[in-house]
Amino acid sequence: MNKLRVGALLALTSLPWALAATVAAAAGAPAWTVVTILVLAEVSFWIGVLLMGRATYQAARARGWRAVPGELWWMLRTGRSRTEAVRSGDPQAL
Repeated sequence: MNKLRVGALLALTSLPWALAATVAAAAGAPAWTVVTILVLAEVSFWIGVLLMGRATYQAARARGWRAVPGELWWMLRTGRSRTEAVRSGDPQAL
């Protein structure tokens, strides 16, 4: 679950980087600075997506693709999958 949380954090932190590139371009920064910031944003996003990929795939296999957003949100909040929570008898997992 830590990979899922780190992956989500990396994917979400690409948004401020993209905003920083926009501000830098508007402020008249050199093109190499804007491109470097955009490359960092893109790399952090894709690393985050790769880290979340396995958890997403396992959730899709267990519950179906339509349930993936809710399942991922559950896993981010609780740190475990709903399948594990149901097995342990957690009443909120139902």
